[in-house]
Amino acid sequence: MKNMKDTIRIMTAAAALLGAHAAHAQSWTYSPSPTPRISHPDTWVFEVSANGNNLTVTNCLAAPTAPGVLPFVDPVGGGYRIVGITGAMREGGVLGERHERAASLTLPDTLTDIGEYAFCGCLSLSGILVIPPGVTSIGGRAFYDTGLTGITTPSSGVTFGGGAFAENPFLDTVYYIDGYPASVEEDLYEGSEGVTSYVLPANAPDWDPHVGDGPIAEGLATWLGQPISSRISWTFSDPTLSAPRITHPLGWVFAVTVNGADLTVTNCLASPPIPGPGPLPFADPVGDGSYRIVGIPGTGGTAGVLGAHALKVDFLTLPDALTAIGNYAFYSCTALKGDLAIPDAVTAIGDMAFANTRLSEIVVPSTGLSLGDAAFAYNPSLMTVLYTGAYPDFVGTDLYLNSYSSVSFIMSSHEASWTPHVTSPPISSGGAAWQGRTIALYGWGFADSPPRIIHPLGWVFAVTVSGNFLTVTDCLAAPATPGPLP
Repeated sequence: MKNMKDTIRIMTAAAALLGAHAAHAQSWTYSPSPTPRISHPDTWVFEVSANGNNLTVTNCLAAPTAPGVLPFVDPVGGGYRIVGITGAMREGGVLGERHERAASLTLPDTLTDIGEYAFCGCLSLSGILVIPPGVTSIGGRAFYDTGLTGITTPSSGVTFGGGAFAENPFLDTVYYIDGYPASVEEDLYEGSEGVTSYVLPANAPDWDPHVGDGPIAEGLATWLGQPISSRISWTFSDPTLSAPRITHPLGWVFAVTVNGADLTVTNCLASPPIPGPGPLPFADPVGDGSYRIVGIPGTGGTAGVLGAHALKVDFLTLPDALTAIGNYAFYSCTALKGDLAIPDAVTAIGDMAFANTRLSEIVVPSTGLSLGDAAFAYNPSLMTVLYTGAYPDFVGTDLYLNSYSSVSFIMSSHEASWTPHVTSPPISSGGAAWQGRTIALYGWGFADSPPRIIHPLGWVFAVTVSGNFLTVTDCLAAPATPGPLP
């Protein structure tokens, strides 16, 4: 963001847009005659063309008397769905002379095509626009001369027409959520002098061949004459506002409390407006780094900090500055899967903090840690928990309750501090237990006659050796019961 004023403006617009969407919960009505049209309770009426149940919006016939949300995201009754929006190649696009009535815009997940001039000249259209992931074509001048400040758009396989985002005086951020587009015209941003493009770090290599002064990760790259960056960040509202919050380009919005530069995340206000779960990147920086997330307390409810949005996260990253994860923080996030690295600065993980998820591996900084009751309980997919330090300061009860496949690993350098707390030592034997589950040393041993690697859990593999490099060729032994192959 250019400055705090821009940050506040974008934050407020995004929150208003997402809040308005949530408040609607209404639907469009399709009428096939006398002219096919859709009508909304907010008095919007649009002419459409129909192909089976697929509708393309072609012309605005009526609009509210005051500017407001244009909620194309709301469903169409009768099983119909909006797949296209055309603009009739005129000023005002699909809205025509009613172009000043749309102050914000929400688009449906079924949308695939945004036609030429679709929202051209809609200067009242402001805030952040999220283009659905199914869109494959954004026509020439589709969002030419609007009041938009930010756009989040799919990119891989998408065709961007000439001037699609041109002549937008307030547009300063466009986030591309995946790989390089199928095609893009050189004048995409013509006249939008203040815009910066952002791509996710994982996608930057796909974009690098198309930028100047790259690679993107070095921070000096340009694309279509404007800066491009892979530094995705949260934006933070001014702490003097009544409801401080952070928002992410993917669509996440969280309420926060503020203590100087330290932010504590308290409640999820909005999640990405796309179907299904996705990443929750708390590890991304807040603004220019002047603020940092230090706490994520749970609410004690059924889904902790995410509340009703618990099923919208399938991958979680946490910030290095984080020190405390509260009770129930991510409880019942049953779409959350894969690996989770808990930052080294964390000193407290609350009761049930990660209970009832689908995580498979967790890395925990155990030195000085307070580990609450049932923190990793009810996780059917949890196979491996690696503790990187000495024995924790406090461990609650039922840590792995009903997480039947969990195996704890520790570093050999910390075995002495853990040994008094396990049953059937030594830990190096592979037969020790802790919290009712197997505990073993992290790492494989190597034997050279014949060449093989041996794991404390009971795995043995034959290997071939070339210098310090090993190639695994055959399993010679396995644990008696199913478990992780680390």
